[in-house]
Amino acid sequence: MIRKVFISLMVFTAVAFAQQDKEQQRTIRVSGIGKVQVVPDQLHMSIQVNVPRAETAVDALSQNNKLAAQVIAMLKRFGIEDKDIQTARVSVNPVYDYSKQNHPPKIVGYSAQNDVHIVIKKMDDAGKILDQAVQNGATGFGPMSYDTSKRTELERDALCRAADDARVKAELLAKQLGTSLGRVMDISESSISSPPPVRPMFKTFAGAVSESADVPVMSGEVEITANVQVVFELK
Repeated sequence: MIRKVFISLMVFTAVAFAQQDKEQQRTIRVSGIGKVQVVPDQLHMSIQVNVPRAETAVDALSQNNKLAAQVIAMLKRFGIEDKDIQTARVSVNPVYDYSKQNHPPKIVGYSAQNDVHIVIKKMDDAGKILDQAVQNGATGFGPMSYDTSKRTELERDALCRAADDARVKAELLAKQLGTSLGRVMDISESSISSPPPVRPMFKTFAGAVSESADVPVMSGEVEITANVQVVFELK
């Protein structure tokens, strides 16, 4: 008799667990999107200084260093701090003569380039800085990207909005299908993203911008987007 009761209890427990597992499979998975727009207060970009040709590699690098020093001194006059000025690349390359008379091509000099990455935190000065960079030896600008000093706070805000969006979607679907939401079974953050860098539609060279012509810089808005995946239990 005791054995029969024990076996019955085991069967009952197994059925109970099977039913519980089956109920746990009643879930709904939704995606939530949260977006936050903000006017940027920082501009990240690189300023390029290039010496197209000098007799020796040492001459090319020396001339390039002088031009880069001029540009950096100008940046500091605008109040840009050392921590926001970074040398991103220095390169020296041979210049070849590819005319038909030279086989293989002959080295006729050397070029040098210096890329300086900067962070502009006074947005009103951006146009003047670009203009003055050209007048002080800059030969081009690299990709620009706008950012905000409140990024961490805004990313969290976007995540909260994404979570709210996921719940609203799940409640709508559950109600439409005649059921209701239970507890949250799983949450995963898919991504937090911002727009890609803004690439300037121009390149410049020394003397191309007049002393009175500030380059127009329009920052617009930066949009921070968060995506989450949430699994809800269905009652």
